[in-house]
Amino acid sequence: MIAGNGFQVIDIGHLDVAYQWYLMQAKKKTPLENRTVNEVGDSQFNKIANYNQFKI
Repeated sequence: MIAGNGFQVIDIGHLDVAYQWYLMQAKKKTPLENRTVNEVGDSQFNKIANYNQFKI
């Protein structure tokens, strides 16, 4: 356990998405072009990705 050993951890996993919304001056969470945003119900991933390219 990291905290038990005296370390502090900050999760910045969605910082890039929040920053893009800040730059857009978005008033609500909106889809971002060429990005998958799990906080938005209408993800751009389904519109831009070709699922066949991920088959091995």
